[in-house]
Amino acid sequence: MIHQIAPHVFDNQYKPRPPKADDYIFIYAKGQFYLDCADEKAPRVPLFADFPESEPRYLFAIDETAFYLLWENDVSLPESYKLQPTFALFPLSPGFMAFAGLTASHIAAWYDKRRICGRCGAALVHSDIERKMDCPECRAEEFPQINPVVIVGVTNGDRLMLTRYANRPVTHFALIAGFAEIGESFEECVAREVYEEVGVRVKNIRFYKSQPWAMSGSLLAGFYCDLDGDETVTLQEDELSEGLWVPRDEIPEQDTRMALTAEMIEQFRINQFTA
Repeated sequence: MIHQIAPHVFDNQYKPRPPKADDYIFIYAKGQFYLDCADEKAPRVPLFADFPESEPRYLFAIDETAFYLLWENDVSLPESYKLQPTFALFPLSPGFMAFAGLTASHIAAWYDKRRICGRCGAALVHSDIERKMDCPECRAEEFPQINPVVIVGVTNGDRLMLTRYANRPVTHFALIAGFAEIGESFEECVAREVYEEVGVRVKNIRFYKSQPWAMSGSLLAGFYCDLDGDETVTLQEDELSEGLWVPRDEIPEQDTRMALTAEMIEQFRINQFTA
């Protein structure tokens, strides 16, 4: 999956240091990044050497390389710099750049939403010692927001529940998923989301694996569980357009390089995770 960048090591601790010439800078605007597209076949993430007079904010490090953040209005950009979706980072080299970009977008979006104190309305300032925003007036503290989400593979013997979203551009098969609510355990969330979305009860809930997922500012927790009782599907139609019990040998092969959902489907398909 995209966050598995070994042998490289991701260090997300807030340990700012002066940027070096070969450190990377993500220039953020409207949920996207500027890339240098002078060579359209090989766009690149800018280096600090490209903007040596700038004052970027430290984000994190991968191995000995640090990553920093600038906003669009912080610098004067050459004409070759074009605003690109985060997915444009995926084919770039080195290979960990996609994960770095997604993580940077998660942090940048949080900064963008944390300019004003929600308690007293004063302007927030960034802490010098950790990644948080402080209110100088009422002393409120704001830490990065991470949303807990469950991904659920519901098994029914040799079949797996596969779904398609309603009213979204995504058309491929997915698993049941949903945000955990306040006061709810992951296991309770699994049972609730399955019943809400497809109308069946489940048992034997067991944890599989987790994954950071910057697109929704989330931490995904993957679970498998078994059907408990009636297999009749009743769709939550404002969420799903389809919910099917699909036999193992009819499940399409999945590309597991990106997402936990695809890996969980593939693990069931190749009989590595059984009911």
